[in-house]
Amino acid sequence: MPPAKNEPEAKEEANPIKWWSYDANGSGEELLASKEVTGYKPTACFKVDYAKYCELLSIKPHPCVVAVDEVPEPPAEPEQEPTKVVVKNHLLDAGTLNAFVLAMPKCEALASLVLYNVGLDAPMLAKLARLIPETRVTSLQLDYCPVAAAPAGAADAPPAADADGGPLALFASLADEQSPLTTLSL
Repeated sequence: MPPAKNEPEAKEEANPIKWWSYDANGSGEELLASKEVTGYKPTACFKVDYAKYCELLSIKPHPCVVAVDEVPEPPAEPEQEPTKVVVKNHLLDAGTLNAFVLAMPKCEALASLVLYNVGLDAPMLAKLARLIPETRVTSLQLDYCPVAAAPAGAADAPPAADADGGPLALFASLADEQSPLTTLSL
């Protein structure tokens, strides 16, 4: 009988974290170029694709995007597809942003992204600034998002001086002539 008691414990150790946690969620960086991730055929339904990319990146979905234990299904009618993603008062982790980078460009209905008080740092803002032109997002809200300095040793961290591409320059790039945004709230 003792082996049967050990079996569930071994199962829990294989997947120790069931819920999303900013500190425990990985970034998925090591899996971005994997065959599974690059071979996935998006459905153009943001929640479905986001949840699948989270699975492929071995990260937990952000609770503001996909509810715990929710299995998103494509809507019956294309016009029922949500046009807005909202993350409010929850930190945005690197894994979630990586899943956004993969899912958002293929979603034709998504027109608005609201990131309110999500704790962006400079590398995350740089990634977001590169992502927006690849999507159909025309409205971006980054309210109450003071950009923290890049973590020590961050490879893709922009320089601290704004004239050289720091956080203020990144915010400015969101509103340049090439930007697809028609509404930007900072």
